[in-house]
Amino acid sequence: MTLRACEGAGFRPHVRHVVDDFSTVLALVGVGCGVALVPQLAASEPAPGVVLTPVPIKRSTLGACRRGSGTHPAIAAFLQIVTRRRSSEP
Repeated sequence: MTLRACEGAGFRPHVRHVVDDFSTVLALVGVGCGVALVPQLAASEPAPGVVLTPVPIKRSTLGACRRGSGTHPAIAAFLQIVTRRRSSEP
């Protein structure tokens, strides 16, 4: 996501760290090791010294289920709710 966003803005970032845990990402930012894009859900408790700034970037999220199980009532209800919320976002 970060690479695509930066390239879309016309530059390629110098990647210093690759981390798959958002708490660690925010901790690295907090100690001055760069900047990062994190999803809103992952930024509920930012590390000390971290300033969160909303950016106008959207990402696509896909729902996955086992073949043939998409009509199961629980799965169908979940996908319907998620789709409804996504379509009501600004």
